[in-house]
Amino acid sequence: MRRSLVISDTLISEVKEVFTRLYGREAGNYTRFYIESFPSKRKISTLEIAEEKGKYASYARDEDLDHLTAAKVGEADYFITTDSDFAGSNAKAVVKILTPKKFVGLMGVKTSNK
Repeated sequence: MRRSLVISDTLISEVKEVFTRLYGREAGNYTRFYIESFPSKRKISTLEIAEEKGKYASYARDEDLDHLTAAKVGEADYFITTDSDFAGSNAKAVVKILTPKKFVGLMGVKTSNK
């Protein structure tokens, strides 16, 4: 089964902000273009999120609501996160939440334990 990546304007902005803060403006800009270049993706717009997020407001904190809504609008099979607060929230009733490590294992990717 082929998997598609669900991304959103909100996600791209957050990743760009983090990389800019940690590594500089050029890295932030490059990161944005890199994410948008993934070949198998569905990009959820800010408008799509705004139209749908009321449905999911009771499942996530305000700072996570756009991400949860994008996952639902994009029909994501999994929500991959290291945010333990989000993983432990009511969002798990709406979408299957996995850590990156569990997702990689589920996909059958062999990793080293070095």
